[in-house]
Amino acid sequence: MSIEVGYAYARWTAEELNTALEDTDKDSILILERWIDRGDGVAIYQNKNLGSPDGGHRKYVSYGSPAAQLEVETHLDLPPRLPDMGGQINWAYMLEAVYFTKAEAEEADAAAKDTE
Repeated sequence: MSIEVGYAYARWTAEELNTALEDTDKDSILILERWIDRGDGVAIYQNKNLGSPDGGHRKYVSYGSPAAQLEVETHLDLPPRLPDMGGQINWAYMLEAVYFTKAEAEEADAAAKDTE
């Protein structure tokens, strides 16, 4: 039997993403900016293994386009656990937040205006 377990994550604003990146090297920030400029979203995964020296560490991965690291179109399709990629084993990294793709952000903003 397979049981599907739901999970929750936050939608980050540009300000929240920038705050999280304050201690990140400039080259990594340029890569994230390139993702966002092409319309990709950013999925933020955090190491939830409390016994790990890397506990709390975050990994940022792109999604939303054919050039993205994760081959999903929207945040709704993101895996709750970061897949192994680039030779790294990522079982401890769980989805913490997303910075929407340009299309997702426009859709969410329009929906919010419709409910006002």
